[in-house]
Amino acid sequence: DLSMAISFLGRIYTILILVIGASALMITFGVPATALAALGGGAGVGLAFGTQNISQNFFSGFMLFFNRPFKEGDWISTNGMEGTVENIGWYHTRLRTFERRPMYIPNAVFATNSIVNPGQMYNRRILANIGLRYEDISVIDTITKQVRELLQNHSKIDQGQIILVHFNSWESSSLNLQVYCFTETTMWQEYLDIQQDVFLQIATIVKNNNADFAFDCTTLYPAPGINTEGLLRSSQ
Repeated sequence: DLSMAISFLGRIYTILILVIGASALMITFGVPATALAALGGGAGVGLAFGTQNISQNFFSGFMLFFNRPFKEGDWISTNGMEGTVENIGWYHTRLRTFERRPMYIPNAVFATNSIVNPGQMYNRRILANIGLRYEDISVIDTITKQVRELLQNHSKIDQGQIILVHFNSWESSSLNLQVYCFTETTMWQEYLDIQQDVFLQIATIVKNNNADFAFDCTTLYPAPGINTEGLLRSSQ
């Protein structure tokens, strides 16, 4: 933040020096003050019309400095573009993408589009829909309670946030168990480690209850009264 403020004040100082220096030269060469004021006003109007896009980006740079929706070093996404902020300039902001390529975004884009800044979030969410077999319906309630107890006693899960574990839907090939909670960390790598640990412990709970995970399949059940042995013989 301090480096941004120093950079911002340096730019303002440079502009003021240029304006004051140009005005002093004109007065030195005998240009009247009234004419200088009229010239400055006309030039300002013409410049505003002729450089509308530039001025939008310029003033959007001011907005970024004062509102501070992000700072250098933050990972952000906006309007389908995402990356780590490397520099916030007068005209554009430079991001570094996941492919390590520089991306230059005009500052006006940030004034007209929403900005997602994960660096300012408080938690990361774990959300999973786990499919169990239909034959495991008798142990669904037990598994649900054990998974909920696991999350409520996990040292890396934020106990101040909502924790939900429920059998929430009947799918064509599975009974879905929804798991919803938040980690205390916002660091991506640490979050992935915690999520993996939670998933593996859930898998252990499922196996310990003699249940298993479902996968897409088709099961054929013979109609009552049909001699399946006779059908198999006639097809051979």
